Amino acid sequence: MSKREKKIVTVVFIICIVIGLFAVQGYGINIDENTEIDIARMDLKEYVRFFFGESSRLYQFMDSLIGNLMDSVEIDHGEALLYPVVAVVSVLRVIGRTDLGMLVYHMYLYIWFLVGLLAVYQTGKFLTGKPFLSAMGAAFIGLSPVMFGNAFINNKDMVMLTLTSLCIYTGIRFVETKSRKWSVLWAVTAAFCVNMRIIGLMFVGLFGGLYLFEFLVSREKKKEEFLNGLLAAVIVVIVFIAITPATWYSLTGYFQYTISSSTGFLRWNGYELYCGKLYRYLENNLPWHYFFVCYGVTTPLFFLAALIAGQVGCVYLIAAKRKEQWKFLKYMLICAIIIWLPMMVFIVKGANVTFRHFFFIYPPMVFMAVYVLNQIAKNRKAEKILYLCGILQMLWCAGLIVVGHPFESTYFNILAGKNVEEKFEYANLDYYKAALEQVLRMDSADSIVISSDNLNCYYGIKQAWEVLNPKEKNRIQVAEPETEACENADYHVYGESIFIKENMEAQLGLEELKKCDPDSKFNTSLGLDAYGKRVITIYYNR
Repeated sequence: MSKREKKIVTVVFIICIVIGLFAVQGYGINIDENTEIDIARMDLKEYVRFFFGESSRLYQFMDSLIGNLMDSVEIDHGEALLYPVVAVVSVLRVIGRTDLGMLVYHMYLYIWFLVGLLAVYQTGKFLTGKPFLSAMGAAFIGLSPVMFGNAFINNKDMVMLTLTSLCIYTGIRFVETKSRKWSVLWAVTAAFCVNMRIIGLMFVGLFGGLYLFEFLVSREKKKEEFLNGLLAAVIVVIVFIAITPATWYSLTGYFQYTISSSTGFLRWNGYELYCGKLYRYLENNLPWHYFFVCYGVTTPLFFLAALIAGQVGCVYLIAAKRKEQWKFLKYMLICAIIIWLPMMVFIVKGANVTFRHFFFIYPPMVFMAVYVLNQIAKNRKAEKILYLCGILQMLWCAGLIVVGHPFESTYFNILAGKNVEEKFEYANLDYYKAALEQVLRMDSADSIVISSDNLNCYYGIKQAWEVLNPKEKNRIQVAEPETEACENADYHVYGESIFIKENMEAQLGLEELKKCDPDSKFNTSLGLDAYGKRVITIYYNR
């Protein structure tokens, strides 16, 4: 990277951080945010046990706040990348600044997201040699509204997306340079990938296998290259065990539990609304086309076309130009395996996880797209058309992010059709903070009672209340459902997606739920909308 390019990249990175500082304030707490933080705190507690012992004051204090790691069913959830921020968040929660802790946590996730985009840019540069095309590839992820919104609040899937970007970038550098520096960097990144998701083992096998293959077929088998490869293997194992306390008790037991949990997820038996029908994870798995449709309707159209072109184009290039372009196509083959091997497992078995769990396939899809677009761009006219379409799509997406904030993660493109809320689920808990803040803006009363007779919506309200700043929190009381206080609450709040889905469940007799009909109970309401659909509704009771 030239000095000029470094300056440009640095300025863009800083601008993105500043944008994030403004954007982060709009998001509330995510549905599993506390769960993931608690798992990380259990991990940190194991380090305190190891270094200071169970009799130490710090361990006793942590033990009074959080349970033991090995008693949790979530030991397969790796949280190593989150350890630093969770330590800070824990301190802020103890001193009563849960609101500030959430902002710090979300900003930390977003900064790592930017680091992942930088890795996408650098990988694109290696594949194409063109800075603008590489930047456009990073924009495929960074300016996709769903990705941008999730970058702040999704503390599992987006972190894995970032680590996948880093692992592929460092893996390519590791194989290409065979240097000690890149063997160490790739090994550390790969260890964090395995910690975050067991699928990271595939990354280790693919890049480690390619490195070994090239060493074995090389006419000059250098001792240094052999030692660097061995060093990488040793570091992956050591770092992984060091950052994964659950392995300290039984390494084989950990892998047995994690692999069985990943290939047959049995903890959640809720319903997913897909194409207007309800599917229950453990009873009637989502159909084979679930992932394709969900990615298709949540990705901006030019980006989507480029991703599809990348898949088709790479098949042609691997078949027709394997010898001439093998230096790059071998990495396209690795990207294809990262995408399609786990996809095929769930297509054959039937999906029992949401498409967000597969966000990690976006970086390899982008790399394949950028590589194929570069082949197309060798024609000057085609290059101009591609760049023009890319620029227009990026500007359009930037506008979508601005007008949809803070509900970017609810974005659907035109392919989703009308009445999206009746076809696809976009429920999340972070929306409720925006609803509570809206109530506070329009009601100056010192004491406001807010509730919902829908349990999921009530839980969202309660979580949102927890992360308000102390002054705002003191003005709001949250009433429990099925109580007189709930009936007489000043405002009732309903998240549209979960509300519609649960009413469908009640109507079909799938669950013992009462059908909620707030429109018949309240005369006035205010809706918070995004992208032409209702996200959350506030009903007035006074």
